[in-house]
Order: sequence, then C-alpha cells, then structure tokens
Amino acid sequence: MSGKIRKLSDCMLAAGLAFSSGGRRQPISFVDIGSRGGLARNWAVLDSLGLLRPVFFEPDLDAHTMISARHPGAAIFGEAVWSRAGVLPLHVTAHAGCSSLLRPAYDSRLPAVFRDMLGIVRVVDVETVRADEVLRAHPDLVPEIVKIDVQGGELEVLRGFGDALQTVVCVELEVSFIRMYDDQPLFDEVYAFLVEAGFGLIELRPFGVRSTGNAVQANAFFVRQQPANARQVLVGEVFRRVSSVPRYH
Repeated sequence: MSGKIRKLSDCMLAAGLAFSSGGRRQPISFVDIGSRGGLARNWAVLDSLGLLRPVFFEPDLDAHTMISARHPGAAIFGEAVWSRAGVLPLHVTAHAGCSSLLRPAYDSRLPAVFRDMLGIVRVVDVETVRADEVLRAHPDLVPEIVKIDVQGGELEVLRGFGDALQTVVCVELEVSFIRMYDDQPLFDEVYAFLVEAGFGLIELRPFGVRSTGNAVQANAFFVRQQPANARQVLVGEVFRRVSSVPRYH
C-alpha cells in the first residue's frame, strides 16, 4: 500500500471513529492557535466531512482573511492567546512564520539562515487573551485537540488554558532545543508541564537537522495518559491516526 493510500485509509478510518455511540455524529473540537496556514491536509479532510469543529486563533490580519476563505463558518478569533489578557508587542520577522510575542534571540549555534529569518521587520501591538476566558464566554466550545504554533510562547499559551486544559485530550505543538527567542522555555520545561497535567509524549519529530547537524526544534505530540471516558479514548485514537503516530507496545 502506497504512503498516500495509507494516509487516506487512516483518515477515512478516523472519520469512521469520529462518531459517538449510537451513530450520532459529534464533531471533534480542534483548537488551532497560531493557525497561519489553516488546517493541515488530513485534518482538512475530516473538516470537509463534517467530523471536525475547528476553532482558530490568529492575530495576523492577512492570515485571518485566508483562514476565513478556506474554512467558511469556522470560529476565528483575532487575538493572540497568552497567559494573561492585555496588549503585547508582536515582533514581525523577515520570515513571517517566525513572528512572535517574544523578542528573537541570536544564539551563536544557529546557522545564518535562521538568524536571517528571525530579523525583526517591525513591531506592532496586539491584543492578548487567555484561552479559558474565551472558552467561558463560549461554553459550546469545549477543546479536545489543541494545536499550538506560536514561536516560543507555547508554555504561555498552555498556562492560559487554566482548568480548561482538563477537557483537552491531545496536544500538538512545536518545542525547541535551542533558544530562538528571549525567555523561551525549552523542550524540558514544556514536557514537564504537560506530564504534570496528565499527558504523555507519544511522538517527537525533530527538524532543522539538515542545516545544523543538530535538531533545533521538533513537533511534539501528547495524549492524555488516563482518558476519563470513551469519548476521550476515541479522540485520542483519531489524533494518532490522522497524525500518523504509531501505536507502541
């Protein structure tokens, strides 16, 4: 079976799993924070089948407009999620995807291409919100899967969930092994926070190796270690399959 066919097979099987008992369709709540590019292809398949309920947080106006076009009817918030509500400076960088509420740092271990990408083009103020405050204002939004891509601020975002993190079953986020921003928590701090919150690390996919000879960052996949009910077990299985995470024995 080819890789593409296997991927499609896993997505369709996940689609079949994304029904509650009795066959009633209950879309999975997917919160995408720092969602510049919209949903990844496999998640977009579930969305097109009505099996995913995406919720986007993206302060960049151009990206916000693009997401609205790709995912009409989805809930989209224009604030940046953080550990506190207020106004913070957004450091817009030469590579737009590296923009962050944290100021870029210039670690000597980073190759020149990384330092060029992190060059600050301008600084603009953006409004920040805590995730739990938004969720309290929208009680119909109960996060089950959370994806975070905020360039060094992942731990601040997680802290902003407060008690709402208890409803989350799966988390996908970027982690760093080399500090690219001032005051950026590295992998071990993010890992410790999520394990303390009841999650387990099930997959780590490093990148940046080709240009450095050493992993700079990685995509990390966490799943709740002790699901509270059958629904959380189902969500965890869908997450594994759509993200192509192998099940270890």
